[in-house]
Amino acid sequence: MELLNTNQQLKREACQDHVALSRAHWQHQKIIIVHANSSPADKVLRTSVKSLCMHFTLHVTLHADAIHRGSGQIIPTARRCLYACMLTAQPHLMEPIYLVEIQCPEQVVGGIYGVLNRKGGHVFEESQMAGTPMFVVQAYLPVNETFSFTADLRSNTGGQAFPQCRNTGGQALPQFDHWQILPGDPFDSASRPSQAVSETRKWKGLKEGIPMLDNFLDKL
Repeated sequence: MELLNTNQQLKREACQDHVALSRAHWQHQKIIIVHANSSPADKVLRTSVKSLCMHFTLHVTLHADAIHRGSGQIIPTARRCLYACMLTAQPHLMEPIYLVEIQCPEQVVGGIYGVLNRKGGHVFEESQMAGTPMFVVQAYLPVNETFSFTADLRSNTGGQAFPQCRNTGGQALPQFDHWQILPGDPFDSASRPSQAVSETRKWKGLKEGIPMLDNFLDKL
């Protein structure tokens, strides 16, 4: 699973004063460091983030003493700001999707559709192999549903369906095709994304539940 926001980019407004511009430039570099180090590990799943856009408009008064405007002050503040922005930006989960190709006789095609439907798969092409009684079914299947896919497929088709895999590094693996948004709100405890978040955080040894926004918002 990965987290989706929008197009990765950083922006800032320029300062008018030359000295302020010089100081703001260094703070901007620190914020870029935070962006590079924090965005690949979001607070929802501790996994990579796709299409993230952070628009920073800097309206700050910097301390004249350099020791009070160093990395120790800027980076933690910017990181908390980044996490708060991500939690308020209506993020969605994305799941990887495999391309699956299955060969089978015509009489068991219905069984293939049944297995794919139960596992959240989607058939996008069905055709007959020229000069043979065999059919080829091509479908998209969530990676999370592939672990028992071959066994379920054969048990529901009498062993007559054969998923085709590509060979990668000496191992037969389904082919990754694309990322797909997992429908639902990860902050809704009854939704499928929320269940995926809970399972993933438990597997990674993280605290249960998405961190609260209050953890990253400073009250003035």
